[in-house]
Amino acid sequence: MSDRLPTLVNLGYKTDVRIGPGWILFAIASYILWIFTAVFAFNDITLPILNLQQTLGLLGTLAFATSTGVSFLVSSLISRQNKHAEREQEIAWEILSGVQSRTRPEQMHVLLPLSSAEQDFSILLQRTRQHSAILWSLLVLIPYAGWVFVIAALFLLTRDSNIHETMERSLFEDLDRTVTAGGWQRAALDGQIPPSRNGTLYAIASVLTVGIVAISWLYVMIIGEEAHFRFHSVLEPRLLEAFSNQGGRTGSVG
Repeated sequence: MSDRLPTLVNLGYKTDVRIGPGWILFAIASYILWIFTAVFAFNDITLPILNLQQTLGLLGTLAFATSTGVSFLVSSLISRQNKHAEREQEIAWEILSGVQSRTRPEQMHVLLPLSSAEQDFSILLQRTRQHSAILWSLLVLIPYAGWVFVIAALFLLTRDSNIHETMERSLFEDLDRTVTAGGWQRAALDGQIPPSRNGTLYAIASVLTVGIVAISWLYVMIIGEEAHFRFHSVLEPRLLEAFSNQGGRTGSVG
């Protein structure tokens, strides 16, 4: 097995990072401040000792400042998903390559599940999409329209997360069958796939509530991936152990 596999497994602490739920406070503050700015502007309301222009300038500045927190949050969510997916693809490729190099042509009981795993991997690559964290973070900063982009970004993240979890689970289940067929130590896939989130329903609710539901959606995306990352924190060391224990048996699987 390539020396890259231990490195990729150990990189999990950098890619599967925890995002503090406290960042949701920036979204709440930004939403409230932009609403206040619009209401004050429409009704010519001023703060004490300030004229209308000064009032709107102050509220707009505070609203934009808190929006930078939302921008950072969206950027972090996208970046985390991109890095996690890329690392998992590299881990899967290393395992597939290692199994293939250790399997003889006549070992059909290993090659059949291996072929299924390779098909899963191909589909996973085709359906994985990466998004620009920088672009979306800038779009989120646009006053008022930024919340439309927040909803759009959350929809893409939710859709891609559902696809990733389903396809990746199928891939690792086939890899586990391949390892078992070859007489190696099983990785023992434990845990259930987290329930899929309905991005379409969240998006419709966010629009109907003028962005209020989008705040709770952001919170769900902050903490919702942690179960998936915990699954990987257990699975990946088991995969590494399974292949490390068989490191000296190249060409003699089964």
